[in-house]
Amino acid sequence: MGGSSQEGCGTRMSASIASTRELTIQNIRVVAKYYDRITLVRLTELLDLPPLTTERTLCKLVTDKIIYARIDRSSGIVTFKPKSNTADILNNWTADIDKMLGLVEKTSHLVSKVSSLLSRGMRAD
Repeated sequence: MGGSSQEGCGTRMSASIASTRELTIQNIRVVAKYYDRITLVRLTELLDLPPLTTERTLCKLVTDKIIYARIDRSSGIVTFKPKSNTADILNNWTADIDKMLGLVEKTSHLVSKVSSLLSRGMRAD
C-alpha cells in the first residue's frame, strides 16, 4: 500500500516537471515571436529560471530546430531573427510599397466619391 502512494506521487511529480518544461518551451517560443533580440539576463528573468537552465533549454530548442536563435555569450545577447539577405529585404520593401500604393489609390478613390456626392448634394439645394 505504501508503494502505490509513492508511485502516485512520483507520477504526479514527473507530470508536473513535464508540464513545467512544456510551459518553459512555450514561453521561449512566445519570447522568440515578439523579440528580435533580448539579453540573456532579461530572458532568465522573464522565464523565472536559473541562468544555466535558461541557456540549456534555449540551446535544446535551437538544436531541435523548434526556434532560431543565436547566443552571443560575450555580450549576453540572444538574437531570435536570422540575418536577412539583401534580396529578401528588397522583396519585403517592394511588397510593403505595393500595399501602401494600393491603400493610397483606394483612399483617393473614396475621397473622390465623397467629394462627388457632396457636390451633388449642394447643387440639389
